[in-house]
Amino acid sequence: SARTIQAQPRRLGKNYFCSPDSSRWQAHSEDGGGAMNMTALEMIEYCYNELGWSFTLLNGKKPIRPGWQKEDRLSFDVIQKHFISGGNIGLLTGLASKVVVVDKDPGGKLPNNLEATVEVATGRTDAKHFYFYHDQPLRNSVGKIAKNIDIRADGAQVVFPGSIHPE
Repeated sequence: SARTIQAQPRRLGKNYFCSPDSSRWQAHSEDGGGAMNMTALEMIEYCYNELGWSFTLLNGKKPIRPGWQKEDRLSFDVIQKHFISGGNIGLLTGLASKVVVVDKDPGGKLPNNLEATVEVATGRTDAKHFYFYHDQPLRNSVGKIAKNIDIRADGAQVVFPGSIHPE
């Protein structure tokens, strides 16, 4: 299916590790208690309600709402309706969700000292997103850390797993 989630088992937020199985996420808490097995929509809802992440509506990988970087947090109903109707969802990065994403494009080499984290395959071969908890202001950057490595932070978004990546 086009809405499958591809990621390696890694830490999600502060409390859960995730590994996807087809179109479902499986997450287990660090202390061994409480397991989750979720569809893409259930994962969006979990991240929205439990982790406080914020999302925007996308057409492909482009936001469709003017001023999306500064608008109030969308209701889950708006996000759910858009996703169910076939639209894509973008995770607002930076302080909006307390998540920074390291965006590795094909040919990019990551620093060796990155912590283990959620690792998500994107639409291109050898391209991945790495999600990190971060609760301080941080600017976006393109290629400053390394060639083909970008930082998605305040005022940015990434296509959320389960959406159909146009590449």
